[in-house]
Amino acid sequence: MGGPTAPLPMDGGGGDLDRKLVLKLLLGAHALFTGCFFICACVAAKTANMGFNVVFTSFCFGFHVAVGILVIHRSLHTQLWVGFLLGLSGATAWLSLQTAIFWGQLADCDRHAHHLSQYSCSNVSAYKAVCAFAALLFILQGGLFAVLAVWKDDFSPSPAEHRYSDLMRGSMDTDGLFIGAKSEAHMHIHDAGLDSQQVAPGGQSTDL
Repeated sequence: MGGPTAPLPMDGGGGDLDRKLVLKLLLGAHALFTGCFFICACVAAKTANMGFNVVFTSFCFGFHVAVGILVIHRSLHTQLWVGFLLGLSGATAWLSLQTAIFWGQLADCDRHAHHLSQYSCSNVSAYKAVCAFAALLFILQGGLFAVLAVWKDDFSPSPAEHRYSDLMRGSMDTDGLFIGAKSEAHMHIHDAGLDSQQVAPGGQSTDL
């Protein structure tokens, strides 16, 4: 008998789990701050000429969270959707930065009323809250964009997997049987039929 066998190496899937955990934490914090941003946006919705914009921005952030959750939980696990989430993260990060800058300036409307006459200045505290949560969302969305840009290949299936699955589906007939295996079975039956006959020296075949 041979010596003791060496232990099998441990599965190195811990890194993938850590990356998914990082993305889940980022999305969880994103969802939390998006909810807070939505509440502040509803309070600031009475602002003239900008009330609808801030509420619509909160809907965009919510859509970003929804797409991220579906991609991470593999409901939309394709290269197209991973790339879409990456682009959406960059776009929402830019939107958050613009929102934070605008509402931060609008929060000083009581001191610069002559420069902001086209906007109302009824709730400065809500404007400051919108600015603060937009800044936090900018950090989270920028982090999510960076993480996806570095790890996107780990969350999107390779083209070989799609080609393999398409090949498997294309090699099945209407009965659910593999065409290659079915034709191979026919070849074995045909070969067995030929082997059951023996060719005589005069050119006539005789069955065994």
